[in-house]
Amino acid sequence: MAEVYANAWITIAASYARDASQGLFDSCHRPSLELLKLPSYNSFGHLDGSLYVGGVHEQNGSRWGVERLEPDQEILSTRAWATQEMLLSRRVVYFTRRFIFWSCRQVSVDETGVEYYPKCSPRQISFRWCNVVEEFSKRQLTYATDKFKALEGIESHWAAKLNDECIFGHWKKDLPSELTWTTSRANRRSNPLDIPTWSWASSMSPVDWGFRPQHLTGRCTAEFSPGQPSSQLFLRGHFKVLQHELHHSGVNFIDDVIEEEMYAMLIATTNRDYSTTWVYDIVLLLRCISQSEKTYERVGLAIYQVDTEEAKSFYNAPLIQIILL
Repeated sequence: MAEVYANAWITIAASYARDASQGLFDSCHRPSLELLKLPSYNSFGHLDGSLYVGGVHEQNGSRWGVERLEPDQEILSTRAWATQEMLLSRRVVYFTRRFIFWSCRQVSVDETGVEYYPKCSPRQISFRWCNVVEEFSKRQLTYATDKFKALEGIESHWAAKLNDECIFGHWKKDLPSELTWTTSRANRRSNPLDIPTWSWASSMSPVDWGFRPQHLTGRCTAEFSPGQPSSQLFLRGHFKVLQHELHHSGVNFIDDVIEEEMYAMLIATTNRDYSTTWVYDIVLLLRCISQSEKTYERVGLAIYQVDTEEAKSFYNAPLIQIILL
């Protein structure tokens, strides 16, 4: 399916339609427009069909006196499967309830020639992976088990482009920096898939990267061990027990429960060019599964300003290898 969209000359999107029975055109909401028919001539001066010209006027701050509904405001933009379909397509014509929109790798405009800036279109194919995942995670899947299937096409595109491997929604070369995702609501328990806690896909809520991987310097190593399940991520870095720091204002939790004793590993530091004011250390918050096997699961993030006592304590902590499940 990914090759179908990637190789298509043009993709036609019924943006407003609830299902295939509604088609492209919604005459009930489309503004009326008086058209003038003009003859069209080819380069040899011969009559070659007709052109239809319509006047555009402003009324109540909008064109044709109605609110312009962009593709991002329509039903199709809420569907997770449509994310990769719109990104992989080279050219897309969107039919909304009121206007027709065009988007390609160079420009996105409505039928009156006014440019717009869609969240997901052929122009975003070169965006960072985190941008794609953030948009994808906001959308709906009929079957939660399709979470990775609905991204297979765009993953294949990126894999060839980056010469990298995507494991549970993360690129190997971008680990551990890609582990800095967060979510505003705890919803992992309802996930029907067996996904490791370190993956953004373990959350059923929208995810966000407040700190983009390209703006971070890794402070630990992240590897997959040959012969071991790919769900097991081996981390080696500064590791310590957290107690009093749990109530620090910079902590972002995935789960609602804060345990009496938790663990943490320093994974990244923001680059100086990211912020001219502060530099932050980013710490992965962990829950112990087995002390003897050194297995842990991800709970959330803690963010500390560099040079504070809390941050300095991590650099004095021992370097330990753990298994993140």
